[in-house]
Amino acid sequence: MIQVKPITSFTGFHLEQFGVFTHPSVKPFPVSPYEERYRAVYHAGGDRYYKREPNTSLHQFLSTSQIASGNVAVLGCGEGRNISLFASSQWAVFGLDLSPSALHRAYQDYRDFAMVKFICADVTKEVPDRLVGKLDLVIAIGLVHMLTDQRDRMNLYAIVMMMLKPGGYFFLESNGDLNADTAEILAGGKIEMRTIQTPVGEKQIPLVRLQTVMLNGQTMRNELEQSGLQVVSMDSGTFRHPDTPRKQIVVVSRR
Repeated sequence: MIQVKPITSFTGFHLEQFGVFTHPSVKPFPVSPYEERYRAVYHAGGDRYYKREPNTSLHQFLSTSQIASGNVAVLGCGEGRNISLFASSQWAVFGLDLSPSALHRAYQDYRDFAMVKFICADVTKEVPDRLVGKLDLVIAIGLVHMLTDQRDRMNLYAIVMMMLKPGGYFFLESNGDLNADTAEILAGGKIEMRTIQTPVGEKQIPLVRLQTVMLNGQTMRNELEQSGLQVVSMDSGTFRHPDTPRKQIVVVSRR
């Protein structure tokens, strides 16, 4: 089993210019491909990469589940669009992402919400000690399909297991084909036009396509169950991206 080392002492510091916490392991801030993408968006005059509207599948899950309050972590939270579902309710919210630029943008929206905290961290490599065994719900939307190496996905699921309380829920949505026979790696490196949000409307800019994986349902189920998570439901859907619609897999599992 892949071992994930927890950060046993949360000795990160608060950066006033970013409004986020970080860990010693990410000092100085790494310029990851995700950080480069958000920088390109903002340099081109973008106000946001994605629209502010939260994920519809997550909204539906929350409206029909028995979970009404508690502690929640949004992994790969980006600019924080899904945090809006929790910020004004009885939740303590932790948004984690590897991009400080995206977290800075998220912080601008939620700086007045005392129960919302942002942490700059690689969620495939580290878990803040303050979150171990403390979460009722962990969310990963648009994250898993970026992890083309199975070891990174298994690390992520191990971290989710460490974070969740017994009986806690893990909500996952990823690009994928529920009924495909195998997973498929989609190559990156190509320049493509992508739609971003600006103060005066949408705009298209050239961005480098990142390598992703289209998982199939059986692969996803096997990996989650090998990590100790119990799959409660697995459904298919379509992400209506302004540039290209994509098949999705939506999974709810429990520790």
